[in-house]
Amino acid sequence: MALETGSWSRDVSLPAGVDVEVGQRVGAGTPLGRAPSRGTLLAVDVAGPLGIAPSHVTDVLRVTAGQQVASGTVLAEGRRSLRRRSILAPCNGVLQGTVAGCVLLRQTNVERSEFASLDALVSAVSATGDVTLQFTGTRLWGAWGCGEEIRGPLVMATSEADEELRWQHVGRHLRGAVLVGGWLRDGRAVQRAQQFGLAGLLVGGVDVALARRTQWPLPILATEGFGPLPMAATSFAALAPLAGYTLLLHPQCDEGRPYAAVAHVVTNRQPRPTMATAGAHVHLLRAPYLGQVGQVADLPTVARQTALGTREEGALVALPNGQRVFVPWANLELAH
Repeated sequence: MALETGSWSRDVSLPAGVDVEVGQRVGAGTPLGRAPSRGTLLAVDVAGPLGIAPSHVTDVLRVTAGQQVASGTVLAEGRRSLRRRSILAPCNGVLQGTVAGCVLLRQTNVERSEFASLDALVSAVSATGDVTLQFTGTRLWGAWGCGEEIRGPLVMATSEADEELRWQHVGRHLRGAVLVGGWLRDGRAVQRAQQFGLAGLLVGGVDVALARRTQWPLPILATEGFGPLPMAATSFAALAPLAGYTLLLHPQCDEGRPYAAVAHVVTNRQPRPTMATAGAHVHLLRAPYLGQVGQVADLPTVARQTALGTREEGALVALPNGQRVFVPWANLELAH
């Protein structure tokens, strides 16, 4: 079945450290802990700076394949224009070998932080750092997807499941959102979505010619397959009431097949930051004002419509440039 409503779990491996505990409720984006990440493979040019042929690089090396080196270690040394020159390691790493006159250096593994993809309950934490997250919500299984996993507020672009998602539906005000439409054929819609910084697209069917353009960095998920196929009416109807909620787009197939998910515990209306009163200074937490500090100018008594089309409670904030913008409570925090 393409549409599922209920609970599901997901395991996250965090051998470098866990920051949550069993029974804790976490929101989308909450840090869960840390996991090791394989270092980047760097190509350090040796032949060019030393003025030698690529085939002679092995003659000037001062390290061997498999050797662990520290930043600043001499990798190779030779003479050029009667002066001795040294090629130094730009970082800590392990020498992998040589290719085309370069030394291949794999950076030492680093730690990366892992975050909750949606609101969830931490149901288990193992001694080895495996964290099990329990989600409650709606999942749509897809037929095709491309791009990396992302999340963003869900925005309905079309009013019907069989309506085409066109370039006119895509605007700058949708930055960071996941746009939902009936089906996708217009490449200009994808280009505008990339240009304006949308998080991704969720549609029923996608044109074969678009699907073949695998260079699209924008995550796209098609629930039905290729061609002018409308999204299933049940799926479209399930998503429509969730506009404004955080939607996870998982276009890869490492969990069986691509899917989109929304956690039902997400609420549109968030409590205001403690002591947020007129005149208070606040940080803005979402693009296009991310990182700015403003001052609360007014506290509307009723919910207002946001740029994403949802109705939220929030504050009217005066920015340093004199502009006044309405910001939902979820996108504000008190400046200290």
